[in-house]
Amino acid sequence: MSDNETKPRFLRALAREGPLGGGNLRAAVMGVNDGLISNFSIVMGVAGGVDSPTIVMLAGIAGLLAGGFSMAAGEYISVGSQRDVYLHQTRDEDDEDGGGSGSDARLIGSPWGAAFSSFAAFVIGAFVPIAPYLANLGGLSFYLSAALSAAALLAVGGLIAVGSGRSVAWGAARMLLVGSLAAAATYGAGWVVGGVVGG
Repeated sequence: MSDNETKPRFLRALAREGPLGGGNLRAAVMGVNDGLISNFSIVMGVAGGVDSPTIVMLAGIAGLLAGGFSMAAGEYISVGSQRDVYLHQTRDEDDEDGGGSGSDARLIGSPWGAAFSSFAAFVIGAFVPIAPYLANLGGLSFYLSAALSAAALLAVGGLIAVGSGRSVAWGAARMLLVGSLAAAATYGAGWVVGGVVGG
């Protein structure tokens, strides 16, 4: 059997996993991860360079919106392209078998559904680091942001591990380590840049 004959069947098998397997759940998981880690890093980086909770809050809000719309646009293009490729590769086979690609393609997932899932998940993750700043807690905002973000990293890492069948403790610890390293690196960079610019 040739590659051209096996490809459509393989894609149909993927499609039968349903909308979640097709993209929405993946988009949501990636959105939470990216939102939490990227905005945690932004908040820590800006906080390392300036002594102004207001500026940190504005940077965090900008990161939330920019990242959310970027993720949504990327997922819309990605899922839409997957559907287009699937329809193209199965068109000839469907012509011979009497159709079916339209209903199967819908199982891959909706581009708009993936975009919305990604945007919503990113916003949820990105909201965590800026929540204390939005509450106007002054000097406590930095420490509460770090603590809440660390707790969220542990929770998200553990949940992902459950879904993948791996150790919850390892998944949580790995997520915390990766997120903390990213935040520490950007805090250090912000501290250096802030010292140069401010000095």
